[in-house]
Amino acid sequence: MNNYGFYISSATYDGQYCLATYLDSTTNTTIDLGVKQIPFQYFPIDGTPQGKVFIYFSGNDQTCVINITEPNPTPTPTSHTPTPTPSVTVTPTVTSSKTPTPTPTSSVTPTHTPTHTPTHTPTNTITPTPTMTPIPFVPGTAFTFNADYIVLTYAFNDGTDLDTRTRVTTPNIGQSTLADYIGWCCSGEWPTTGTPILTWGGDNTGTGFESVLINLIEFKSQYPGQNIITIKANAGWYGTVGTNPVYMQTTLYKGGTMVADPGNYTFYNNTFTAAYGAQSPGNVVTLDLLSSCIDGQDIISLEYNLTTYQGKFI
Repeated sequence: MNNYGFYISSATYDGQYCLATYLDSTTNTTIDLGVKQIPFQYFPIDGTPQGKVFIYFSGNDQTCVINITEPNPTPTPTSHTPTPTPSVTVTPTVTSSKTPTPTPTSSVTPTHTPTHTPTHTPTNTITPTPTMTPIPFVPGTAFTFNADYIVLTYAFNDGTDLDTRTRVTTPNIGQSTLADYIGWCCSGEWPTTGTPILTWGGDNTGTGFESVLINLIEFKSQYPGQNIITIKANAGWYGTVGTNPVYMQTTLYKGGTMVADPGNYTFYNNTFTAAYGAQSPGNVVTLDLLSSCIDGQDIISLEYNLTTYQGKFI
């Protein structure tokens, strides 16, 4: 194992999640470190780390650039860091990608206390609501990440009631007719008996997002030996036809437990060990379903290799 690496920490950002990228100045290559929780450490496979680390925070749309200028001994959480907080440079010019639908951090439920005297007033009880950990999306057509779960999200910022149709085309898992697809007027999950591989997040009749959960652990259990899975995304407008592109946002999780969030038509995982977000090139959906239960317009397909962990939009 390489004896040299770097350790990133910050009194300001400790505990927060970020998207980390390492630019190796000795080889002029960029290494995508994925989503990390600060503090974190990284050891290159070969050589000593020299270059720059880009830390992107989607919550405030800021990037911190950390210079790695010399080899550092193997760090421990109590050792010095090569990048004290004052050396972090904030570069506000990075363009953020779309982010998942915001989830309220708490909800207030008024609880009125019965009283027979005028001295008592109603009290409020604050009930915490689980909050989705934000995963930034990296635009592009290819990525590499070892995933147990994939959340495939249709993101649309105009138009209303985008009806989505999602299915696995490789291998053949039985989704041969429209009724077997995932979405409105189709199926809510597939297969419909036993543990599903695909689960729909619900019908969003407004504007925003609509998602499908792909359980890769269950897929490997039901189809052992299948190394490639291809998920096809189709859609059409049941309401107002939008004119802006529809993007496919893919959130990949390693470990943890998936949780349904029907209020936002999606799924999240706050106990993951690693996560990654990818966003496809946008496509304009022009098909008006005219309130019909028909197949949708092709948007894009996601191909994922369960052996090499390479994914790509095709």
